[in-house]
Amino acid sequence: MSTHFTLHLMSKPLIRLRHRHPGQRSEAAWALGELGASEAVPALIECLNDPVADVRRAAAWALGCLRDERAVPTLIAVLESDVPGVASWAAGALGRIGDRRALLPLVAALEHDDADLRQVAVWGLSSLDDRRAERPLTARLTDSDCGVRQAAAAALAKLGDSHAVGPLLASLDDRCPGVRQCAALALGRFRDHRCTGPLIALLHDEHWTVRRGAALTLKQIADVSAIEPLAALLADSNSAVRAVAAAALGATRQRCAIRPLVQALRDPQSRVREAAADALRHIGGPYVVEPLIAALQDASPQVRMAAADALGHIQPDFPAGLSRTAAHNEFSRSSMPLIAALADPVCDVRLLAALSLARTRCCMAVPRLLAILNADEPDAQLAAAYALGEIGVSDAVAPLTAALAHSDRYVRCAAAEALGKIGDMRALKALLAARSDKAREVRRAVASALNVFSTPPVS
Repeated sequence: MSTHFTLHLMSKPLIRLRHRHPGQRSEAAWALGELGASEAVPALIECLNDPVADVRRAAAWALGCLRDERAVPTLIAVLESDVPGVASWAAGALGRIGDRRALLPLVAALEHDDADLRQVAVWGLSSLDDRRAERPLTARLTDSDCGVRQAAAAALAKLGDSHAVGPLLASLDDRCPGVRQCAALALGRFRDHRCTGPLIALLHDEHWTVRRGAALTLKQIADVSAIEPLAALLADSNSAVRAVAAAALGATRQRCAIRPLVQALRDPQSRVREAAADALRHIGGPYVVEPLIAALQDASPQVRMAAADALGHIQPDFPAGLSRTAAHNEFSRSSMPLIAALADPVCDVRLLAALSLARTRCCMAVPRLLAILNADEPDAQLAAAYALGEIGVSDAVAPLTAALAHSDRYVRCAAAEALGKIGDMRALKALLAARSDKAREVRRAVASALNVFSTPPVS
């Protein structure tokens, strides 16, 4: 936005800041904050002394948006002396500005009688990124107000000081479920294995949000001692909890988690089956291939997408001394279902199947990939072009050369990159012609591809 146009937009709100009607002054302050009008900072600072609280509140919000340090002294004065409904907005503005001069005033605001002001002061202190705030924030974990205790738990996680682990563990027994959930999630910041036992106990909490929070943090810690409790959580009454439990089992990367995850592939909720398929991808190995192949037939497109993606990340685990024929058969075991998934009715499934086949460099997929490249679905065509480049077969040169004239620039870009990877001289003429493509990213891809042929790249 040009300076002239910005000044034009600002002119009316700036004038309205001095309007006799307080509603006009308030609306003008909001507008200046949304415009990001730094030139209005002095006028907005003056508005912090307006006799009407709504105007002072709007001015504080606008100054927080502008994040100008010139406003800090006046905002501190408002924080210390104004009514709570305005002081809380000043506290929020000081947090957004992030000036450490606000540290002590915000710490003092933690003792205010108004719970909303204390809660915003907690948030403001966490935004200052100052370790000196850790002790007063820890004290707020025992605040009389549930919202303040929740904010304190989140703030301590944001600061990341390991001294907070002990107090946060104590907050797992808080009478408020929101605090227990926030404390559980905050502990994920530290990934401390000492938290595993208390978090496992929290998996039996009566509130599903707390159980889910505990499972999320156990996922981050990835302690093998949590596998059995997490497997039991796959029978939870809430599908969101079951989905996180599946993801947490995958994070352990332990083979003993495969059996419960395979059972979770039959969960009635698709989000759980999708999480289980993705978790099996993280564990990998030959024992997850068959369940994932079966998941390619799932009724949910999201589950089929997760299964297709997972199969592409799992490398065949061939035993030593395996014959060439046996190795080919083992490789085909996962590749053939992926090739079949290239005909899935959902484009995103076909796309992920193509990308997975690219990772495995499966030559058997070339005919189907060429058929997709000649179809009229840009997303799938892009993936097919990429896969053909990774596989690197000369049969793909002519179709990829034709794709350099595709109407979608991303398909043209993928075709150029694929031709560069294949490096077949038959593509040289078409690539030279594509140097004048109207899309910059295509010209860059063409220039990179031409380097393979020792042709000077075009800037």
